[in-house]
Amino acid sequence: MGHEHHSTSASHGYDLRPSPTGHQPEQPKPGRPGRRRRIAAIAAAGVVLAAAGTSAGILATRQTVTLAHPKPIAVLTDPGRDAPFSVAFSPDGETLAAVGLNGFYVWRTATHTMVAALTDPGARKGYLGTAAFSPDGKTLAVSNGYNGVSLWSTATDSLITTLTDPNAHVVISVAFSPDGKILATADARGRLYLWSTATDTITAILTDPGKSLGVATVVYSPDGRTLAAADSNGRIYLWSTASHTVSAVLTDPTRSRFASSVAFSPDGATLAAASTSDGVIVWSTATHAITATVTRHPWGPSNLLFSPDGRTLAIESGSLFLWNTAARQFSAILSDPDPNGAVDTAAISPDSKTIATGDIDGRIYLWRTT
Repeated sequence: MGHEHHSTSASHGYDLRPSPTGHQPEQPKPGRPGRRRRIAAIAAAGVVLAAAGTSAGILATRQTVTLAHPKPIAVLTDPGRDAPFSVAFSPDGETLAAVGLNGFYVWRTATHTMVAALTDPGARKGYLGTAAFSPDGKTLAVSNGYNGVSLWSTATDSLITTLTDPNAHVVISVAFSPDGKILATADARGRLYLWSTATDTITAILTDPGKSLGVATVVYSPDGRTLAAADSNGRIYLWSTASHTVSAVLTDPTRSRFASSVAFSPDGATLAAASTSDGVIVWSTATHAITATVTRHPWGPSNLLFSPDGRTLAIESGSLFLWNTAARQFSAILSDPDPNGAVDTAAISPDSKTIATGDIDGRIYLWRTT
């Protein structure tokens, strides 16, 4: 890693409406059961969108648009074809890390060559993990699928230390604060631990007030003042990083039992959440009011992310759907080239020009956004 080194033609509609939503449009039938497939029915022109405008600039009035279907510019594979669960770009965009079932791998983005294949000695083999680069790019944090987070030096590709969950619970999500001073870890019992990156010690413990069975994802706001955590009860708690108290609770009006992903827009004005029961819900961070919903999808979105330039909201649901926030419409769909494949993880480069998607067969595809 080193200092070389931060989501056939047919018709398918996403119906976006201000909350509360009205009539739910008929959805296409899911494909083969038991495994998510890419949505072949979406490889289409003439996608109809209905929405209401918001100050966040994410929605649009009813219109019919033609979606682009770009081809990947490169495919990255590891020798073991290890299915990636999480991918992350380094802050300078020069490397891409992927966490698989049996280890993690690092590629040089310019040459598409693998530069490291590492195995965590403390990891639970065959279990999933997530990865996050520190803001300065010097450290890669990888949850080991067991009860801890491994910190790796990107200069030497060596293990620095392992932060162990005090109650030996599985660590599900990790996130660095924007200033890099704190690493937040979320475990399967609904606790958030804030670790000092200087001393590798816990500075605060935040407990899910809803007594959920786990925190699915945790993310910092761009200014670092808020930590958003989505739990298994479908609630999103906004924690003040100054007082370590809950400043707001966001709930899904559909009473989803699970929010699989949350993301702040780069300007911090918007928080979007992927609801497994109903799609994507968007809140204003200023008023905590719901400004939009993306109605139910056959499989439900599993991940979403904003591009660093704020121009795109990427929604992962079998394929990766790109929403142009300026034009206020979906602009493209990135579908796994394998007819039997599906996009299972995604990341956007710091310059917003490249998207990486990983599929269940161990391939990572790189796509150009411009």
